[in-house]
Order: sequence, then structure tokens, then C-alpha cells
Amino acid sequence: MNYIMGFLLLVFEDEELTFRSFCQVMDKFMKPIFANNFEMLNLYFGRFKKLIDLNLAVLSRHFKVRLASSGYI
Repeated sequence: MNYIMGFLLLVFEDEELTFRSFCQVMDKFMKPIFANNFEMLNLYFGRFKKLIDLNLAVLSRHFKVRLASSGYI
């Protein structure tokens, strides 16, 4: 989200306008992602993981090895 805020600040060059715009973006576009116990966020991460598994097998194996060695799996 800091990328969005930084981009808006570069475009508007006004902190108050940037903050108000960011609030609108969050309310209109990002709220569904974080609602209902992060269901949509989990769905998007699941799709992203599947795309990595299918298209970037070496990277996928690297992630699995790193997660296993760190104790998260």
C-alpha cells in the first residue's frame, strides 16, 4: 500500500489530497480484499502461488525449500 501512497504523493504533490485520494482508493477498491477474514486476499495469494507453480517451477521449488527450512511448513 505504501507504493500506492507514494505514487499518489508524487502525482498530487499535496499531502492532504494524497491522503484523501488514498482513503477513496482503499474504500472503493481495496475494502473487499480485506473484508470477511481476508477471504479475497487468500484467494488472490492462492492464484498467485498456482501461477508461480505452473510457470516458474525453479522459483516455486526455491520457495518451498526456504519455507521448509524456516519451519513454516
